[in-house]
Parts: sequence; structure tokens; C-alpha cells
Amino acid sequence: MPTNKKRVQGYLSDLAYEYLEKYRKQQELNSISSALEMLLESLANENSNIDKSNNSYNYLKMDKVNYFKRSQELNVPLRCPFIQYCERYAFSIYYLSYDNEKLDKDRKETTEDFLLRRYELPSDYHERKIKLCGESISITQNGDESHVQNLCPELSLFTDHACLASPKEAISSYTYSKNEGFKVTEHKHFSECLEFIRATYFATSRLN
Repeated sequence: MPTNKKRVQGYLSDLAYEYLEKYRKQQELNSISSALEMLLESLANENSNIDKSNNSYNYLKMDKVNYFKRSQELNVPLRCPFIQYCERYAFSIYYLSYDNEKLDKDRKETTEDFLLRRYELPSDYHERKIKLCGESISITQNGDESHVQNLCPELSLFTDHACLASPKEAISSYTYSKNEGFKVTEHKHFSECLEFIRATYFATSRLN
């Protein structure tokens, strides 16, 4: 166990460190390895649901029951422990609910500053945030069809920051058009997010 907390802070935020400290006290570190193994096995099982006849994916319904069940199977918290401090969460809120509102350029306002002004984020967000780790949020328009990818999956499941046609499921990617309506293209559990994986990896590597 490192005695100098600053050594850990160079790799992840205080929030991630605090979470792993609590996690370590509750369980042996090998439980994280077993959780990752279960995640890989689960992903492999999901991939086996591909319909070879038309290359379409038979997506499982990731409602609250199945979401919490997945968390229990992976031996992780029921919900993402970094949720309010994650950049993916913040950017997802802005793109889904405030994309038509302009930032204050005179004050060099960022997306996160805008959300703080709207009380969508905690006041200590900047000090404790988990940075986006790739798989950036993408929203593209093709005629009357919208393609949205890599959102925080907990928004559509637990909040009102979602497409009006979206079901209460953990949706990270979808398409929408007037003719075909709302279509889910990817469900996701928070344990699959790169931010969670990176934060827990660096924290456990420093705790060894």
C-alpha cells in the first residue's frame, strides 16, 4: 500500500482512488480479476447471439433488472461509482439536452462549465473528474436519420436526459429517423466503459 497518496493521483482522480480503497477493504484484490474474467465471458456469450443470416445483432434488453443483475454477476457496484464525475457522463448530458444552447464565449465557457452553471454536475467536478479515454461521443446526421454513438449508458436508464423515444434501458448507441423511429444499436454496462476500466486498472496496480 503506497503511503504517499500523490503517487496514485498522478494516474487517476481522487474519486477513483477512494473507490478502490473502499473496494480493497471489502474484498480481496483477486475479486477484480475474476470480475474481469466474467465480463469477458459475458461479452463472448453476447457475441454468440449474432444472427449469421443477416448480420444483425440480437441485443439483450438492458433494463434496470438486467443491469443490476449484470453488476451482481461481475461483483461490482450496482451503478457506476464515478457517474457524476465522468466526462462521458457530462458530455452525454450536454449533447442530449443542451446541444442547441450556446456556450458563453466571452467567458471562454466549456461544456462542463455550462453544466455546472445548470447544476447538472457537482461543484467539485473539475477537481475529481474522470477524463474521457477514447471512444468519443459521436452524433451525425444523414438526411432525416440521426446516428448517436458512445453515450454514457446510465443516462437513458436512470435519468430524463435521453431521446424522447428511448426506452428505459442502458443504451450507449442508437439511430433515429422519422420513417423507422428509434433503434438501439448498442446496450452497455458501466463496467465496459474505458473510463471505469482504466481507473480501476491504475488503482489496483498501485495498491499491489
